[in-house]
Amino acid sequence: MARAIDWTAEQDDTLKAMWKLGSDTIEIAEATGRKKNAVIGRAHRLGLGQHLTFIKKETKRRERREKPKLIVMRHRVVPPIEEPTPLVIDSIGVPFMSIKDSQCHSVIGSGDDGLAQYCGNPVKEGSWCCGPHYRRYYYKPMRYR
Repeated sequence: MARAIDWTAEQDDTLKAMWKLGSDTIEIAEATGRKKNAVIGRAHRLGLGQHLTFIKKETKRRERREKPKLIVMRHRVVPPIEEPTPLVIDSIGVPFMSIKDSQCHSVIGSGDDGLAQYCGNPVKEGSWCCGPHYRRYYYKPMRYR
């Protein structure tokens, strides 16, 4: 990494004088042979304070005119909340090792041997479960209902 060239006393004096006059940082940079950011950094390290161009002058602001507010009333109809119906299963259950791809794979309990018992009803097309389980596991978002 290249080492920065030290500032000379002459460059520091030029910087201080032009800074107090409120000269633009680009003009000071050209006069000292430095970059604009180097001038700002050096002024900060010398403690020269805020540059005159950065001090905000009090200007009279125009008063803002309030825009008329547009109020839109929407009457939204909220459908009543349906109570979930209990799921009635017409199957006695299919043991774990006997389940087929054409049967519902929803677990409904465990058998005498401790293994899972599956619903076993015919599956809904393109799914792994029957119609009642499909309605129980999947829901449609509100905007598609």
